[in-house]
Amino acid sequence: MTKYKNAAKDKVIRLRSHMAVKLLFLLVILLPVSSWAATATLVQSNSAEGSAVASIVSTFTSNVTTGNMIIAFVRLSTLTATTVTVTDTQGNTYVDAVAQNQDTDQHAIHIFYAKNVTGGADTVTAAFSSGANNHPWIAIYEWQNMDTVAPLDKTAVGQGAGVTAATAGTGTTVQGNELLFAGIGVPNNYAGTISIFTGSGYSLLLQDSGLSRAATLAQNQDVTGSWTSSATLSTSTNWSAVLAVFKAVAAPTPTPTVTPTATPTPGGSVNNSGWFF
Repeated sequence: MTKYKNAAKDKVIRLRSHMAVKLLFLLVILLPVSSWAATATLVQSNSAEGSAVASIVSTFTSNVTTGNMIIAFVRLSTLTATTVTVTDTQGNTYVDAVAQNQDTDQHAIHIFYAKNVTGGADTVTAAFSSGANNHPWIAIYEWQNMDTVAPLDKTAVGQGAGVTAATAGTGTTVQGNELLFAGIGVPNNYAGTISIFTGSGYSLLLQDSGLSRAATLAQNQDVTGSWTSSATLSTSTNWSAVLAVFKAVAAPTPTPTVTPTATPTPGGSVNNSGWFF
């Protein structure tokens, strides 16, 4: 009789252990991708304002880490026949992700980025093809945990006049876990303030409150969607807006660890390697 009782007990133990392994496997498979991925993280930033200069520079205060991404936001005025080129002292290649001219005010804003950068002490320069530019501003950012192959996903732009500066929608992004980086430009003599909507998810980053008025904002998103950016202006004015969506590091394919099935030991005790219900 004891023999049959022990056999039945061993069978129950094995069944419970097997169910626990299956449950663990399902939890691993069904766990949201975002929980496995590293989110975009701002490492450092800096900015500089200029007046009537053909180029403008800003230097990171600490060495940049190899493999990270640099974003450079540039505001300029007097944009007639002006192109912008961004370079740095490490020889990284910058791509103009998105730009917007303000047709009435004649200022322009750009978001440049360099992926998978060479690290070290780094100064970033924005140069203007038409020579001296009246009111330029550059803001530079180092981000970690970014896609090193093809980080740019979607972009959007907008321009207008009023108290809300906003872009159109980006169209649906290809993955969750992305960085939304946006910029707002206003006239250089704008005397009001630039702020973000409560609950928008954005954080206000660097902004220029001198004579090269502009602001930058960002947020992380862990789901796909069509995104916009917007900011509030305290008084009505001409404005421009740009948004670039960058992919963070893709989530790794989860590899679940299978827990061994419980093994009964003499006398009915159990060696279960951690799984026992």
